[in-house]
Amino acid sequence: MPDPIDIKSLSGAEKFIAQKSDILNHNQKIEGDEVSIFNAAIKEYEKSGKQRFSVLGTVYERVGETFKIVRSFFQRDDKESLLTEGLPNDATRVETLVPPEILNITKDENKAPVKINTKFTANTSVSWDESQAPDEKTFEKALESLIPPNSKLKGQAKYFIEKSKKYGINPFFLVSIAMHESARGNSSAAQNHNNVGGINDTIQARKLHRKFFARDFSSVDDCIEIMAKTVAKRQSEQYTTVGKVAFSGRYCGKSEGHGWQKAVLSFMESLRTKYNSFT
Repeated sequence: MPDPIDIKSLSGAEKFIAQKSDILNHNQKIEGDEVSIFNAAIKEYEKSGKQRFSVLGTVYERVGETFKIVRSFFQRDDKESLLTEGLPNDATRVETLVPPEILNITKDENKAPVKINTKFTANTSVSWDESQAPDEKTFEKALESLIPPNSKLKGQAKYFIEKSKKYGINPFFLVSIAMHESARGNSSAAQNHNNVGGINDTIQARKLHRKFFARDFSSVDDCIEIMAKTVAKRQSEQYTTVGKVAFSGRYCGKSEGHGWQKAVLSFMESLRTKYNSFT
């Protein structure tokens, strides 16, 4: 009997293959016949140049940092009926692309983060650049080294990266807007309303004849999403660099553009320097 393998001890693609091989007990361990299934899948994965593997008829193909199911075969009398859960009883084949957030596949944990060597300036693009996509854990360390203990930005690095990638935004830019607008997550709007982006509730502001009234959010994550959508909209309007967004009058007032740009770039550079120090 082969020794069991603790899935938590694995990382990257190996961990994902192990999770797919854990078909009997779902106990975060592969043991007994599951070990043979796992070893066969790993062998197939290596032989394919780390491009594909199969587990009990389901074929997974690597696409960047995730996998897609390219083909699955199911039999009505299949003993492993759990594999057909959620599928019609007469399903004999399905072909589907599984979103990365469902598979929860990220960059291989053993892959060293890439340093961001280019200095951020007013001409820096506000777009997502896959070649400079930050490592989540390193990004989190960098962010949390720059904020106070009670900051509303604490634990939010994951969501900044997630929303930045979703809307095609430079994550260093998005975080730095929040750093500036929320006083590093310590402003009244951030602490009391989860508003870390300087998002205005224009309806309430008009009612109260005020220039700004902090919009209330149920969570910081919700605010980050609105921030990313806002920057993406500015980007679609051809405000494609830090400087263009700053002086557009579409995130902050035009008269505030110079100070806003200076503050945001300062935070971007601080974050980049810290990020590089942890790589």
